[in-house]
Amino acid sequence: MVPIIISHQFIFYMKKYILLISLIILAVILIFVFVNKKEPVDFSTLPKASLQFSWFPNAVFTGDIVGVEKFSHENGINLSAMFGGIGVNPIQLVIAGERTFGWASADEVLVANEKGADLVIVGVINDVNPTAFASLPEKNITTLQDFKGKKVGVLPFGGSTMLYEIMLKKNGINRQDISEITISGDIKQLIAGAYDIQPILMADEGVTLDIEGVPHNLIMAEDYGTKSIKGYVYFAKRSTVEENPELVQSFVNTMADGWKYTIKNPQKALEIFAEHVADPSMNMARETKVLETAIPYMLRYNNEPINSDVSYGWQEMVDELKSVGVLKNNVDFGKVLRFEFINKYYR
Repeated sequence: MVPIIISHQFIFYMKKYILLISLIILAVILIFVFVNKKEPVDFSTLPKASLQFSWFPNAVFTGDIVGVEKFSHENGINLSAMFGGIGVNPIQLVIAGERTFGWASADEVLVANEKGADLVIVGVINDVNPTAFASLPEKNITTLQDFKGKKVGVLPFGGSTMLYEIMLKKNGINRQDISEITISGDIKQLIAGAYDIQPILMADEGVTLDIEGVPHNLIMAEDYGTKSIKGYVYFAKRSTVEENPELVQSFVNTMADGWKYTIKNPQKALEIFAEHVADPSMNMARETKVLETAIPYMLRYNNEPINSDVSYGWQEMVDELKSVGVLKNNVDFGKVLRFEFINKYYR
């Protein structure tokens, strides 16, 4: 075998070549690190805004909270969210300037405007109102006509009473044929037999009945002439929309991003929600069911969360509200419904 002779000169040039390659690789790494180095972002410099919910913490707000926690900063807004409860009125807080955006039923916003508020709806959470009327099976209430002669619980707050009145009027039922009682909304009273029928939200009391294993019948409001009645919406003062449209766009983008993520990743979204609420007593099995029930109502318009269109039943809704005296006048939709922000999001 012929020996391989490597000269000192060859070794010298190979060392120089390896050193050169190493320096080039090091330079590329340093350039990559420098170019991709992210300076700390001072989120406190972003424009601030706040969102007021109408009720206590529960998973129907999951998408909103995910938006606040995960997407608000990247959308250029420093957004905070406040939960509500009994006696908390998002409309009053927004009118007073204590909150930037609110979460309330569409009819409440329209009624407030008729009384002098100047509010604008910028997104629709539920394009169909998720209200139903529950009863125990032994009451034999399976249609709206079965309400006659029964004791119906009526809530002194929220939009269920308005839906109830529209249902009766459209189906030719005289309220005098029904015994009505003002209730607190505690589902335990229905179970105990204090009255025969109670209005419920499908993603709230409806879930409670299911989880507690209480057999029950449901009369869906939308099946008896209220399908045009919208549920919850996002709203703001007109001055906010006209003077700061960039802020409104950032808010709408944040809410839409939050709900799209939640619908695609419900379990991860619930983890974000639970961490935000930080209430160890919260029953996450129940909240999981709440979110599962709520999501289909988020997708009733084109499978696009919080989107809507002026032509999508709004005039019919106003006509229904006028028919039961909730509204007296027509609504200028060009002023009240500002869907250009959510439409831009989906374009």
